Amino acid sequence: MKKEHTDYSNLLRLLNEKEYANKYIVNAERRMITHWQDIGLFQDKRNTSAGWNKFSLIDILWMGIIIEYRNLGFPNEKIKPVRQFLFEETKIDNLKVSKLEYATIQVLAFAKALYLITDIAGNIYLADDYEYVKLLQQGKVTNHIVLNLNQVVKENISVLFSEPNFNAFAGLNKDEIQVMLILRSESYQSVQVTKKNGEIDMIEGTERISEKDRIIDILKQHEYQNIEIKQANGKVVLISRTVKQKAK
Repeated sequence: MKKEHTDYSNLLRLLNEKEYANKYIVNAERRMITHWQDIGLFQDKRNTSAGWNKFSLIDILWMGIIIEYRNLGFPNEKIKPVRQFLFEETKIDNLKVSKLEYATIQVLAFAKALYLITDIAGNIYLADDYEYVKLLQQGKVTNHIVLNLNQVVKENISVLFSEPNFNAFAGLNKDEIQVMLILRSESYQSVQVTKKNGEIDMIEGTERISEKDRIIDILKQHEYQNIEIKQANGKVVLISRTVKQKAK
């Protein structure tokens, strides 16, 4: 794939910082993630004996890809080669990156159409429109499955997908970027930022939670949270919570 020239270092840092709680992962419960880790489908070097902490956008995107393949009927053993392929190293401007990192930047920063192609012979390709058509014309792929990577990115890390121009974050530190992402996520009804000595010290957000979520699951999601539950006629009609996160 043709590599557009840009400063990738800041984008890579943003994609790989483990700043996102479990709630940002679409359709993946903790026990499912633990199972993926046990069988080598998802790797996390942290000690998770005390429970999951935070995930990066690349973590979340890869889990979204796993779920897409599972929905298409792929067993875990056939998804493992996809992981190996996507996490193979390549280079951009002398920076070592995985194919998944490179592809994600192409989608987010340049809105480039990319497809993840897997055929019945086990061949895996990452291609744009032109390359995909060329593969078909040359007969290099047999019967195959195509994942629209743009759609997977949009569904799983939409907080960043809505901001393809990363220049908006130029000059901001990590905590300031996090505030920007929270504001753009549309998940929070209100956000309060406390500063100390001129720097962000605490981020506090209030969000509405689906009444279908189990209270016990909600309680496990954050180290600190203030939960408000409203009832009418014996039924829960509103659940909201305020969460706090100390800036690092």
